[in-house]
Amino acid sequence: MFVPDVPSAADEVAALRAASTRLREVIEAKDAMLAARDAQIAALAGQVEALAARVAELERRLGKDSSTSSRPPSSDSPYQKKPRDRSLRQRSGRRPGKQPGAQSSTLRQVAEPDRVVVCPPAACSGCGADLAGADVTAVQRLQESDVTLPPPPTVTEYQVQARECGRCGTVTAGEPPARITGRAQYGPQVHAQAANLASAHHIPVARAARLMGDLTGVNVSAGFMAGVRGKAAARCEPFMDHVRHLLRQAGVLYADETPARYAGTIVRDGYAGYQHLTEALHAWCGARNLRDLRDLYDFDPHGQLWARSMADLLIDANAQATAARAAGQAALTSHQTDRIRSWYRGAVAKGITDNQGKRAKINRDGLRLARRFRDHQDMILRFATDLAVGFTSNQAERDVRPVKVQQRTSGGTWRTLQGLADFAIVQSYLSTASKWGITRLDALRQLFTTGPWLPPAIAPT
Repeated sequence: MFVPDVPSAADEVAALRAASTRLREVIEAKDAMLAARDAQIAALAGQVEALAARVAELERRLGKDSSTSSRPPSSDSPYQKKPRDRSLRQRSGRRPGKQPGAQSSTLRQVAEPDRVVVCPPAACSGCGADLAGADVTAVQRLQESDVTLPPPPTVTEYQVQARECGRCGTVTAGEPPARITGRAQYGPQVHAQAANLASAHHIPVARAARLMGDLTGVNVSAGFMAGVRGKAAARCEPFMDHVRHLLRQAGVLYADETPARYAGTIVRDGYAGYQHLTEALHAWCGARNLRDLRDLYDFDPHGQLWARSMADLLIDANAQATAARAAGQAALTSHQTDRIRSWYRGAVAKGITDNQGKRAKINRDGLRLARRFRDHQDMILRFATDLAVGFTSNQAERDVRPVKVQQRTSGGTWRTLQGLADFAIVQSYLSTASKWGITRLDALRQLFTTGPWLPPAIAPT
């Protein structure tokens, strides 16, 4: 009889243990693989989050334009479609286009034309009869304004005579006008036209020289055009001295990255170069603050509601200050100032609370901006607490901007520091004259004829 070989219990236990060990090894290997995969997924998720934050920040930077930063409007791309207007400024209620009462620029007829051309009918439109001697029953006046070709330049010769005295024999020479120093030179009108092209219209010197010939008939060289700005700047010295004297009398100055020493109130931006002006009271430009608030709010409108609230406050406070000035008030009422400060502190507190403890770039920027408003409340609200101080220094920014415009049209760089200084002096002269209603060309004509025009007061009345 056959008896099968039955394994003993000890052998079965050993086999089960070996199988269990193999299963445990397989499970541990899979657990390690899953742990490694989870770690890899976590690392990739962190990279995706970091890259998403980086892309968002780059999109924010790329989306900045003149309305959300200090960039000039000329830097805005002409190929990028303007986004929907989400300005933090409130609507004025005015319709687009010319406002009622504004001065019209429509070309109008003149009372005394230089030339009259009569256009009579040739024959009767009814029977064809000749109308040469017929009565005129109506006249329709139509005028065409056009330019004339530039005449050749007028050349004046100064013949400086020398005469011998018949009594003592001494020979005495006459004296030409003081401005006549060379055998052949350009007159003051040529210098004024050249300086107008080179300094007032930001045209490169070579193109300005060609344009000078086309417009006036005077063909000057590029070298003459390059030097006319320096001549104008030298003649502006009395103007600069006079303006420095007037500025020392001003109670409030508006500056844009020009940290000259001053002891009054200075309305400026956040440029750190103003910190050494400890003798002056400082006011932060409201337009710059509005641009920073809009940049923050546009990127994260749900998370940065405090920025909208702060912008609404600044706009409302400026409207109150403007109305108070127009009414001749010396200051806002205590009720108005208390309301402004309370609203201000509430917006700052919300900005700090909403952004504190968060690692996103937008939250760090929001916290930094909220702390700025917290630390500089007196500077930011000075336009409301002192009605002599304006809300914005935008005019100073606009007056400085031509320096960059001229630099860009001249090839992207200033060739010499002296050339930059000459341009700034002439631009100051022309900008000041235009604010007093004097055209740039008239100001330059006076500069090269009798001397620089001098402003009679700090500002036009």
